[in-house]
Amino acid sequence: MAFLLIYYLASAEQLPFKDNTFDVVFSFGVLHHIPNISNSIKEIYRVLKPGGEILIGLYHRHSLYYYMTVLAAFVRGIPLKTKLQGIEVG
Repeated sequence: MAFLLIYYLASAEQLPFKDNTFDVVFSFGVLHHIPNISNSIKEIYRVLKPGGEILIGLYHRHSLYYYMTVLAAFVRGIPLKTKLQGIEVG
């Protein structure tokens, strides 16, 4: 099985792709940070081909995954809040 992994920096509420573009849409740790999740879900369905798959992973701020990520950042000396092209993340 072959696949192509592409990523873009774009708004999840206005994806820059044509309707029925993708066989699979994958999102991990993103959607629960978006103020209007319903618009993002509509966009995911819009760009997904009929019969396509959606793979979404969400986590809670007080989950084991979150704490392991914070610990890994601490061990690597990565600040929890960083600036990325003028956008504050973290």
